[in-house]
Amino acid sequence: MNGQDVPPCSDYVTRAHQLSMDLNNILMRINFSNDRDDILHNVVEESCKALCCESGRIDMREGNNWVVRYANKLSNNLVGRSFNDEDLPHAALAMVTKKPVAIDDAFNDDRTNTELMKSLGVKSVLALPLMENEVVIGALSFGYHEKAVSFMAAEMNFAEQMITGVAIALQNARMYHELEESKKLGDALNEIDRVLFSMKDYETIKDKMLQLATDVIGAETAVIFSKEGDRWIVQNVYKLSESLIGQNFSNTEVMHTAITAETKREIVIQDVSNSPDIDQKFVDMLDIRSLLDFPLIVKGEVIGDLTFHYHSSPIPFNERQVEFARKLQIAISLALENSRLYDATEIAIAARRKAEKTIKTKSQFLANMSHELRTPMTGVLGMLDLVLSGKLEAEQRRFINTAHASALSMVHILNDILDLTKIEMGKLLIVEKPFNPRKCLEDTFNIFLPAAKCKGLDLSFTVADCGRFREDVGNVALYKC
Repeated sequence: MNGQDVPPCSDYVTRAHQLSMDLNNILMRINFSNDRDDILHNVVEESCKALCCESGRIDMREGNNWVVRYANKLSNNLVGRSFNDEDLPHAALAMVTKKPVAIDDAFNDDRTNTELMKSLGVKSVLALPLMENEVVIGALSFGYHEKAVSFMAAEMNFAEQMITGVAIALQNARMYHELEESKKLGDALNEIDRVLFSMKDYETIKDKMLQLATDVIGAETAVIFSKEGDRWIVQNVYKLSESLIGQNFSNTEVMHTAITAETKREIVIQDVSNSPDIDQKFVDMLDIRSLLDFPLIVKGEVIGDLTFHYHSSPIPFNERQVEFARKLQIAISLALENSRLYDATEIAIAARRKAEKTIKTKSQFLANMSHELRTPMTGVLGMLDLVLSGKLEAEQRRFINTAHASALSMVHILNDILDLTKIEMGKLLIVEKPFNPRKCLEDTFNIFLPAAKCKGLDLSFTVADCGRFREDVGNVALYKC
């Protein structure tokens, strides 16, 4: 910088020495920080002081655009604005060359957008590529507003060394965060294992795992869907309205779930506005900007879906987040399947209890009715016994004997009903003993005889040779009405 264009700093040697000291202080300060934003903000603020400039800004490269992430001594309205390479050709040049770009006269240089520079009041600009792992991820720009300046070798040397120092600081911060993230992921997986094996309430398990996963991944909200036919039912939500639970959506309304179900692979969408296939009801309803979606698979069958969302701005999911979600995918798939099996088991248990209650009620009714009916039957048998003890004609005695036998049969039937209740309760004992087949047949015959007589029918029975009951062989009874 020469003459009146030089900011209020001393001669070249003094200037170079001062910049060297400032650079060492800045690099020492940022190397003690593991926070990426803190590193960049410190670089901009301290470099502005060292370079004697009036403003500084950070533009991050997102896709093909530059997005302002930090502005020092510039309008806050700039933060969040997006510019293309034509708007910021000096930043684009720094990205391509990976070297600092110094422009003394920003109002009259083809390497700048003069209209934009005039609107910002930037007369001179120094742009530094912001690199991480040899990849340009943004640009640092320092502006002079009061008057144009001529950049000296001391400023360019400062800028070049700053590029290297910031890249090292960012790499160290990234490695630190990767280690922290690995530890955090490991702790989260251990906690998920503990939840899976220590809890029996599957709804609580799914809620807890969803909370852990969302926090670790760094997403803002999350949803678990279950698949029922061609519909997707919201089962669990995190940091979303619980009124969503139970709502169901078609494949066209939650297209990301349909895609994962068909491919059985996760999808990562950093910006839904640039993904026309994801223009759908669910995404629009929740104003989702980025999403990470996993199918939940058990035994090769898709039974649900796990989706993480960002709403405030598009966010690129990194590979470590995706890998963690893959591990979680298995655990939540099992939890969702266990929940479904648990619900089915609960329904079966409830049905069984209802059936057991019905059987118990029926058995109690049969037992009560049997006891109630035996009381009058005892009276009937008693009266028939009294009649048989008196003087009767042969035909009358035969009729009364038949009535008596029928009453006894009724008592036996009532006893059998009681046996039925014992069978249902598993308390019936079966005893083997001989019986007289002819007597059994004769008693049965006598039960049907009155009905046959009333209809004018002849009814007879014959017992053939039956071995041990030889005394009954050949006996034939013939009844005529």
